[in-house]
Amino acid sequence: MVAQESPPNLEEIASRHTREAVKDVRLFDRAGRRRAREEARERAQAAYEVELEQRTRRQGEAQRQADAWWSLLTDGDAVTALGALEQAFEDNQVPAVAIDSEGGRATVLLLLPAMEDLIPANAYDITPGGKPTVRRRTKTDRNTTYAAVLASQAVATAKEALAVVPSIDYVTLAAVRRRQTSLDALYVGTFCRSELETAGSQTCPLEQQFATAGALIEQRGRSHELQPLDLSQEPGLAQVLSEIEEGLASHNAPLPPSAATAAIEPTETVVRPAAEIPHVCDAAWFVALEELRTRALPEYEGAADDVDRLRHLLVVTNAYQMQIDEMSDIVDGLSDVEGQDFIVARDWVNQWTDAAEQEFAAYADQQKALVSRVGSDAAQQLADEVGPLFEKTKQGAMAKMEARLEELRASLEPQASPAAPQQRTVVDEIARLASLRDSGALTDDEFQTLKSRLIG
Repeated sequence: MVAQESPPNLEEIASRHTREAVKDVRLFDRAGRRRAREEARERAQAAYEVELEQRTRRQGEAQRQADAWWSLLTDGDAVTALGALEQAFEDNQVPAVAIDSEGGRATVLLLLPAMEDLIPANAYDITPGGKPTVRRRTKTDRNTTYAAVLASQAVATAKEALAVVPSIDYVTLAAVRRRQTSLDALYVGTFCRSELETAGSQTCPLEQQFATAGALIEQRGRSHELQPLDLSQEPGLAQVLSEIEEGLASHNAPLPPSAATAAIEPTETVVRPAAEIPHVCDAAWFVALEELRTRALPEYEGAADDVDRLRHLLVVTNAYQMQIDEMSDIVDGLSDVEGQDFIVARDWVNQWTDAAEQEFAAYADQQKALVSRVGSDAAQQLADEVGPLFEKTKQGAMAKMEARLEELRASLEPQASPAAPQQRTVVDEIARLASLRDSGALTDDEFQTLKSRLIG
């Protein structure tokens, strides 16, 4: 049923005509103004009836079109069904595309993001002592969560398709994951209207997914990682994915030099520098990597040719990868941080990790495009040139850390009396460093560095 149009407002029409009729009549010509008002009322009534007839006609035409559309939809017209599904899927969080509808069956492609873009690397947790902390998700945890997301989205999309098109009784759904210019099919199954209706809302999506007719899904290893499916038994779907991949390959062809940096969209989240964050600022190597990366980024964006651009991009991607590897140590150390410092550091870790994984993936894709243009030999030579830069940066970071530790040590050193100088043994020094570590003045890494120097 098409929504009813509201009827025209007679009072508004009459008021408009009256104002127009009396505007040229003198204020004290009472008889003339009375005649003008009477004529205005007659014209307003006529205008009202014309507008009412037009609205009624529009309403009837819209209802006839809606009835015709509904008749086509219930009769299983493919074009109408595909249009209805396209409109229904427009606002879905995980994109879905209807690629076929015939004989009471629809085929839907669910375009699932990569796990790295969907499942955060870190999760909130509570220590055995009851303190909030942030832990690194295990591979099994991330894979299991990713499979659960796939299942819930598959079931929800199938239910939506069946609700939108009443002539459809079966939905064959293929969940695919995009990797650059290729698509990996992770799941194929057919959902039946009657089975979904009788399953109930409390049924686990994973159980519904595995129970679908002809379900194809493969999880391998102890971490239950989803594996790309062999589509040799699904030639129709394989052909569809092949055609889509050809379009992706054409769309993602190597970029011209002028557009090389335009392909990377920065994240919307503005993440504060690591040097400003409590606890994180003590990780000298992590902070040094961030400074190196942020210096290389504008050089990459402003490079004049592909070779120079790739040289700077190698610094960016390698620094990012090393920082991501270092983040696990930072997260582990959060269990010793308390109060507001913990909250600030925890929130920053989550923001930084989400932004880093998104940006690193984009820069890695761009790096592959640049490597394909300059050639693998030239790319390897550039990588060899970049390597010593990281070693030099690490040495500088460690030197700064040791200098800071020496300064801290000197500031905490008790002033010895000239008359009675005190002799401190190595054991005393190690005990004092342990006390500083326990109080939070030194990190575990700093404690171990100073301890090694004392012993040896």
